[in-house]
Amino acid sequence: MKGFTYQSMENGFLISRDCLDLCTERILFLDRDGVIIDDVGHISDSREVKVIKGISELIANARKGGIPVVVVTNQASVARGIISEQDYVEITDTMLRLLEESVPDMIISSFFHQDFSESSVNSDWRKPDTGMFEYVLSRSSAIRNRCIMVGDRITDLQAAANAGVNRLFLVDSKRYPDEPYLLDTFSWPRLANVSQIAGIEELGF
Repeated sequence: MKGFTYQSMENGFLISRDCLDLCTERILFLDRDGVIIDDVGHISDSREVKVIKGISELIANARKGGIPVVVVTNQASVARGIISEQDYVEITDTMLRLLEESVPDMIISSFFHQDFSESSVNSDWRKPDTGMFEYVLSRSSAIRNRCIMVGDRITDLQAAANAGVNRLFLVDSKRYPDEPYLLDTFSWPRLANVSQIAGIEELGF
């Protein structure tokens, strides 16, 4: 997509705006499947990409407020051989086109899977490890405890919390409805859908 830089990395992929600026106190981190697009389970065709209601407004409002938006997503379908790296790029480009003016500033993806990847390089990018967050935060001036993560799985929030991000929101997942009950103690805010946080004030900015 025009205006973005694409970088293939071992066991991962990075897409970022050409004019990316992370000199900010706050970053809004988002999971992809189940938060930005429908989670259909190992999406393999760009025609399956459907943007979730409310996410465009959330991204637009954050960016309007000077808050960069970074997508952190596990995409082990590449390591599994379900899709190729080029398929992943086409799916991502479709998502960006559908978001129109409300596109994120960076998309960082982990392709790693311990059973399928040929090497362990960047293995810590796979959530619930913190590698993707550390990659972004180490290249920014963000204050970790002022950053926010919105995900639909416990592993999304665990990864963010372990990286020092402490404003965490769990969106109810259609594919994984039991997520909130996987921990004995669950204290993070739950949201029925992304539309509930279309305004950045709901995120505590």
